[in-house]
Amino acid sequence: MKKILVILILLIWNPIISQTKVKLRDLTFSVPSEFHHFTEQDRKFDLDFYHETGKIFTDSVDLEKFPKIQYQYYENPESGLKSAEEVLRNLNKIVTKDINADSLLINGTENYSLAKYSIMGKSLFEIKSLGKKGWLNLQYFDLPENDDKNFQNIRTLINNINHSGSYESDYDKHMKESGKSSKWALIFLGIALLGFFGRKLIKKNVA
Repeated sequence: MKKILVILILLIWNPIISQTKVKLRDLTFSVPSEFHHFTEQDRKFDLDFYHETGKIFTDSVDLEKFPKIQYQYYENPESGLKSAEEVLRNLNKIVTKDINADSLLINGTENYSLAKYSIMGKSLFEIKSLGKKGWLNLQYFDLPENDDKNFQNIRTLINNINHSGSYESDYDKHMKESGKSSKWALIFLGIALLGFFGRKLIKKNVA
């Protein structure tokens, strides 16, 4: 619980940092300026669920140097039946069923999750971000001693993922439509009540 609280505080505080922008098919995201995007490291696949993969490094000469970032983008042209929180929870189960997460934060309102893992002596921060047409899976690798410093980079990454549209499930659409219907029902009820009491008031004054 303490780790999740720390993550929340660090995500809320977001100073302006110079960044490098990465453009994918349906979204853009920015990485801290210490990273460089070498497009020759990217791969694009034209499959049933079109996806792109790529790697982003701090050093073009030593590609094994940390920290480094890799990402996968998956197209999802239609909104699903499930809420963002449920989708993110299911996506994270794919990893957590084999590797226990040190911490896991799921933000269904902002359509993203952040998990931290300890793997082979390295820290892995994994971000999943849902959009209207697809979702981004992004991994940030570094040495554990840099965890505190790297939370600032994680904030930068999460706050600068921009999808072409927001994820909206059929459930979300239904709730939105229900909310609109309820609002109009209350408006019409208010007009009817005003008319009813207005007529009674007029009759009383006439009498």
